[in-house]
Amino acid sequence: MTGAELENLLAKLTQNPPDLSKKNWAEDGDKLCRDEVFRDQERVAVTVHPTNDGPPLPEGMISPMPHSHEFVEISYVWSGNCSVDIEGENVPLNPGDFVLLDTRSTHHPNVEKGCILINLDLTTDFFDSSFFQNFDREDVLAGFFASMLYSQKKEKRYIVFQPHNDPRVRQLVAMMVQEYYAREICNGRIIENLIMVLFSTMVRIQIQQNARLSVSAEEDAMVAEILR
Repeated sequence: MTGAELENLLAKLTQNPPDLSKKNWAEDGDKLCRDEVFRDQERVAVTVHPTNDGPPLPEGMISPMPHSHEFVEISYVWSGNCSVDIEGENVPLNPGDFVLLDTRSTHHPNVEKGCILINLDLTTDFFDSSFFQNFDREDVLAGFFASMLYSQKKEKRYIVFQPHNDPRVRQLVAMMVQEYYAREICNGRIIENLIMVLFSTMVRIQIQQNARLSVSAEEDAMVAEILR
């Protein structure tokens, strides 16, 4: 799939969100369930959120209210700007930003014209013991997911991650979109492996960013000492 073909696919998907027309929001409440988003036995679903200015959609095609999931949602801003209302807090997002939402986060995306917001949805059984073996205990991602699965405390239910439109991250997201909609053999296994590479890349970028901040702070302290 060429770059132009990928952009055309993403633009098309903004006008064709998941069909939730059978969901009874009044009876079911504000939580989206696994079988309403995922195909068959898959553990990763890839969707694109519709924009606010798109054509009128059939009733039930998207959530009419702030909602939560019984699965994890990772939203990636492919292009444009948007924001997500999370637990009453408005969180602005720029191109290349991620927001990770746990299963308890009540949220509502505000996707403006020209923005493409890609959702990577993960079932909770994706985070089995083998998942945590790939990360250090101190990694913020491992801590976030462990808290989601095992803690009953009302801790922060989302993380905003800003890799500053890192091309490595963008390429991984593009590969997942292509694999998901091509529906070729073994695509589920490939997508799950790409998710693990994405998480590892995010941890690496975070460590590098923290190291640069640490060096910058040390340099500022040295300059201050010299000027005294």
